[in-house]
Amino acid sequence: MPVRSPLRIVALLAAAFFLAAGDRLVADDQFDKTLLPAFTQHCVKCHGKEKVKGKVNLLEIKSGASLLKNPALIRDVIEALDAGDMPPEDEPPLNPEKRAEMIASLKAVLRAATAGHDADRVQISRLNRFQYNNAVR
Repeated sequence: MPVRSPLRIVALLAAAFFLAAGDRLVADDQFDKTLLPAFTQHCVKCHGKEKVKGKVNLLEIKSGASLLKNPALIRDVIEALDAGDMPPEDEPPLNPEKRAEMIASLKAVLRAATAGHDADRVQISRLNRFQYNNAVR
């Protein structure tokens, strides 16, 4: 059994801490510079103040850290913006540069939110009698 020095363990824990802190910094930076102004200008009218359309309340997201906790929402917002579904036709459209900037920021936050998470594990199913007999042959 390998002997692990306390210094090595502390170094690994420090590296994990700084990677997690870096993810939060990326998310906070992108959120404060790009996403929060765009959300308040274009999105919270329908997704926050009086109405909450599509079960998406963007006023609940107060910081980049709270955005990191919801990668499914980030993915849904990216898909809606990329497909041109948001903002809807009766609202003023986003200019293409702003849309591309928002999508790039959201993708960076999504990468930070999913970094270090393993993909869902694939469960191995049991073989039925026919499959087992074929495998043994």
